[in-house]
Amino acid sequence: MTTASPSPASGVVAPVAGHYPHVAALLFNVPLLLPAAYALDMADALAPRLDHGQRGAAVTARATGVERIQLTLVEGETVRVGGGAAAYGLTPEGVAIVPAVGELIARYSWVKAQSGVTAYDTLRLCFTEIARDPRVRAVLLDVDSPGGQPVDCDTTAKAVAALATVKPVWSSANSMACSAGYWVTAAAQRVAMVRFGAVGSLGAVLVHRDCSGADEKLGIRYTPIVAGARKVEGWSHAALDEATLGRLQAKVDDARARFVAAVVGYRGAAGLTEAAALATEAAVLADEEALALHLIDTVEPFEETLGALTDHIRPTARGGAATTLTTQQGGPMLTPPGGSAAPRLDATDETDDPATTPPGGAADDPARTTEDEPTDDAPAPAVNPVTTAVAAARQAGVAPGTINALLAAGAVQERERLTALDGLALPGMEALLATARAEGWTPEKFAVQQTLTQRRLGTSHLAALAADSAAIPAIPAAPVPRAPAAGAGDTTAAGASLETRAKREWDASATLKAEFGDSFETFLAFRRAEGEGRLFHQTTLS
Repeated sequence: MTTASPSPASGVVAPVAGHYPHVAALLFNVPLLLPAAYALDMADALAPRLDHGQRGAAVTARATGVERIQLTLVEGETVRVGGGAAAYGLTPEGVAIVPAVGELIARYSWVKAQSGVTAYDTLRLCFTEIARDPRVRAVLLDVDSPGGQPVDCDTTAKAVAALATVKPVWSSANSMACSAGYWVTAAAQRVAMVRFGAVGSLGAVLVHRDCSGADEKLGIRYTPIVAGARKVEGWSHAALDEATLGRLQAKVDDARARFVAAVVGYRGAAGLTEAAALATEAAVLADEEALALHLIDTVEPFEETLGALTDHIRPTARGGAATTLTTQQGGPMLTPPGGSAAPRLDATDETDDPATTPPGGAADDPARTTEDEPTDDAPAPAVNPVTTAVAAARQAGVAPGTINALLAAGAVQERERLTALDGLALPGMEALLATARAEGWTPEKFAVQQTLTQRRLGTSHLAALAADSAAIPAIPAAPVPRAPAAGAGDTTAAGASLETRAKREWDASATLKAEFGDSFETFLAFRRAEGEGRLFHQTTLS
């Protein structure tokens, strides 16, 4: 086989010729997670180039594989990873858009990238970088794939689920997510699909190529000399016997069973059942069919999915709102405090939308709190999701590199939480701050508890002042020097007693009455303490 090298002048790869044994090994006699039409079309297209001296046609393409990465056109920047082997888009709001376009294959090479395929390992490279990129607040998989190889597909889907324990991950079938493409897509917390798109094909296909008739016509006879009766089982230079056919069928059946089990594991909470998945008989489904079977959550344009995800993360974009760990789809995920679970957020139901619900619900709004004391309705301390997520990822067999990325992302989240708590703390709240840091409180919960504590301290102080004043015997007023006769009846503020001045001030101010709860005695005690220098002022939050 001749090798190809890029032309320095044109940036084009020179013609490649050969028998393509590597391509044949990937295509024939192995289960593929592809619609059958795609597998058969590839077999028909490549068959003339695989044997009997038929030389391949010239292949021309740009030498740099990254130039073929297909990103949906949205505002933002392109982040390249793996030395340019992969890339994802990043919007100004912090949504990473990861493209999965074309057939999905194991192991990246730039030659494969020129063929319009996506390698699973490049997707995982993106996920690892996204997990530790502090600018990324959510992820949207942009999938347009008919499927591909089973090898590495399950690992990549698990990497999607693991990433969803750190940051929200949604997906869009834009416009096709079939077979292996759907396996990866289904692992996201919310699955959308564009109108007239295609999803499904929950099955597997294996193509055997029998060249024995062509060999005979050409006068060629292949004689395998093997050690092991099944060493050349299923090779293309002999017809299939029944035993071999049965074993190949078993491989395909096993691939389908694993595929369906994984997809139901991800989509079971949404309503997809194993019986319904198998009943599709690996059909490619249109939008409404897929929605009825719960393979997807909604039908909408890609731009609307991106907009909904952007709205979904806006509370965290404003102030680093922390998240709590919930379990759905058979695995852990992150959801905002007081919000509904992100994996099955219905785009048409806004009543539980975390973007419109204050953290912890309305009960945490200080203006609506009916009691000064913190209550059991206050948000529970946020569970640190990292330890739980890493344990789950290890149990699920997620790659160590992905787990390390999760740990790094968790450390970034914890530093952000502590920094936010320290910035909110007021003088005198050191003990409350220590509790918040130790128990994993969100900044929102700490702010609410600090406000309630300040209110309680202020009320208690005023009550203590009133009690102290009531316990002090009344001191007779000192004689007031009287002015000449003209001022004998003077009752101006300068000559009136403390009680008289306080009464006049009280009667003239509705604000004072509201502030002191319509209790003139409390106000009078306050004025006495103020006059005796026993009152200090404390700043409180309102």
